[in-house]
Amino acid sequence: MPVTVAFEEPSRFILEGTGKITGAESVCALQEVLNHPRFSEGTTLFAVTHDVTGAPPSDELRDIVVAAAALKKAGMSALIIVTAPGFVYGVARMFASLADLAGVRVEVFQDVCEARQRVDEISAQAA
Repeated sequence: MPVTVAFEEPSRFILEGTGKITGAESVCALQEVLNHPRFSEGTTLFAVTHDVTGAPPSDELRDIVVAAAALKKAGMSALIIVTAPGFVYGVARMFASLADLAGVRVEVFQDVCEARQRVDEISAQAA
């Protein structure tokens, strides 16, 4: 599967994407986080997508927003996405806009250090 999920202390999930990612794969990864025994109030998600060559079309982004909204309802504090410039970055920004309409905090970065700093800030605020 092009999206892998790993847990990182104290309360962060790292999602790493490679290749062409579908909406179904993204939803599956978010459901894996939601069902993980370490998921708790204040959890942050850090999605690294530098090796992604294709992103879900806009109609599939809605399904991902629904899955992200379920995480938000269960206590997720934010989803931070870091991606290379270009098409995938644009899709990530579109996803962030749709997620905002659903009340889900999504921030998109092109620099991994800046994104990591932001997720650390959010994690500290949630603690």
